[in-house]
Amino acid sequence: MFKPADVSTDESGTTAMAQPAPDAFLADFARQNPDLAWFAQLVAMQRQSATHARSEPPELEAAREEVVNLSEQLRQSEVRADKLQRHVRRLAEELDAALDRLSDLAAVLGACGLCWGEDRECRSCRGRGKPGMFAPEPATRSRFFAEAAEPAVKSPAATPPIDDIERR
Repeated sequence: MFKPADVSTDESGTTAMAQPAPDAFLADFARQNPDLAWFAQLVAMQRQSATHARSEPPELEAAREEVVNLSEQLRQSEVRADKLQRHVRRLAEELDAALDRLSDLAAVLGACGLCWGEDRECRSCRGRGKPGMFAPEPATRSRFFAEAAEPAVKSPAATPPIDDIERR
């Protein structure tokens, strides 16, 4: 009654004790019970849809690959964004330091620390704060010139300043 192709095998690959394959069993069941043939067809369709559902469509695999690629691009973008944020913070610190030095120099020279007398709408001097307009601050002047004189006192041979571009 059973052909070797109709015999199922278990997970280890050994032949089970003369159990027919489910499809053959359903076909025999439908032949033997014509009134219940609809049930055999229903079970066969459910098995087929379950088998089909287990295999992934190619669109799903392509979508997974795209998600992996986009995740990697996102990670790389986050790394670049972090690097740019560090760079922006460093530049902001350098700008603040340069503005502080310019403000100190303006105070020493008696100029407006905001615009140096070049902005008629300046809230501090209304464009009249050119060097020499205000009395220089003695404390700032002595500190400024003391700091300027220190390198010359420490080494007789003055070293030329190092350009920021050369350090990088």
